[in-house]
Amino acid sequence: NSVGVSGAARGGQILPVRVLDQCGVGFTSDVIDGILGATQGGFSVDVMNLSLGTGSNNSALEAAVQVAVDAGIVVVAAAGNTGIGGPSRYPAAFDNTIAAGAIDGSNNHASFSTTGYVDLAAPGVSILSTTIDGAYGNKTGTSMASPYVAAAAAVVLSKFPSCTPAGVQTLLETTADDLGAAGEDGLFGHGRIDPQAAVQSASC
Repeated sequence: NSVGVSGAARGGQILPVRVLDQCGVGFTSDVIDGILGATQGGFSVDVMNLSLGTGSNNSALEAAVQVAVDAGIVVVAAAGNTGIGGPSRYPAAFDNTIAAGAIDGSNNHASFSTTGYVDLAAPGVSILSTTIDGAYGNKTGTSMASPYVAAAAAVVLSKFPSCTPAGVQTLLETTADDLGAAGEDGLFGHGRIDPQAAVQSASC
């Protein structure tokens, strides 16, 4: 209808949980409460996107993510925009999350995208999205790449509803388009997500 944008997981329903203020700032305790509230609040949540991060390796935050994973929820998090390697943003750097790195429209590694623990890559440069007051605009960052990975996980679960979080991650990684060195120590992790290839798999 020439208005807005189309999501990458058509038919998916979104449960918005606000944990940051209008400036994108908040407390880790609020993030933990948001994760646990979405997990234990009686909602039907299959995938959780965390387009946020902290530089602190917080055991309580990791434990909250594990509660979600144990409940069967795929947890995806933005790798961060530090432009350097090594664990620097959590929860993305936790082993129980899928860390999403960013690429540009030419499949190049986005220079700002943190490396060293990326699992999968997705578009994260000049992404058209919603903004404040019902407007639309282009945004850049791994926080834009992470929802693409989360959407790909949702697409996988639409075909394989009994697939575990670990199974979803493995399927997305094994069907990803290789853009560089294999493994999560490279710039792209296991490559750029390919939801079509994932759902064309025989099983999860």
